[in-house]
Amino acid sequence: MEEKDYPIAKNLEELSKEKQKEFEELAEQYGNALQLMNLFIEVNELDFDDTWDKANQRHDEDLTYAPNDEE
Repeated sequence: MEEKDYPIAKNLEELSKEKQKEFEELAEQYGNALQLMNLFIEVNELDFDDTWDKANQRHDEDLTYAPNDEE
């Protein structure tokens, strides 16, 4: 897979106000997803580490099979 050259901001403060707002929205959604997963684990009395390992493995597989923009 060929690496793409993306401009990299040194920190979030260097992003445009629009991009900072987008980041804040995504960070909030991420936090909500984590809370929901933790609640699901607790309510269903699942093993915390095993369940998160499986969730992360699934996420990694999704990234592996993501469509390639260059095709």
